[in-house]
Amino acid sequence: MCDFTKWKRLDLEAPGEPSLSQTDPARRKEAERQTNNDLRKPIQQLICDVHEEAIAPNRPVEESLIHATKRMVSMMGRVALAHERSSRILIWLTAVLAFLTLAIVGLTILLLVNGQRHGPTTSLERTRAGHVGCQCGRAGLPASLSSGVSP
Repeated sequence: MCDFTKWKRLDLEAPGEPSLSQTDPARRKEAERQTNNDLRKPIQQLICDVHEEAIAPNRPVEESLIHATKRMVSMMGRVALAHERSSRILIWLTAVLAFLTLAIVGLTILLLVNGQRHGPTTSLERTRAGHVGCQCGRAGLPASLSSGVSP
């Protein structure tokens, strides 16, 4: 499984405005820890977390909904990261397939050009020799066709 926890924070506050890392570093660290924990979880566990947060006892409904929403955001982020990874792999495989297709076309052209320059290939000569052998009085079907046929 891919490690989605290797990411670097970009502080994009307005110029002159302090970042949360400067004003409340403990809260920033806790948010990053929870993010990394959620990114390590399989999607099924994140779905379960949403349900657990939504039905938590001894908590006001509004607070349960806020916690469930946090877990859903984590789940959607995890799905988006997995989709992005799959898309990158698919693009890479498509490029490899295109390269291999071009190689096959190039090699085919090379074989055709060499075949015209050097005459028939060995396999064509064998085919012609077999055909001549059939014309010289060999009776019956070729061995490949006569194995299941009885006279």
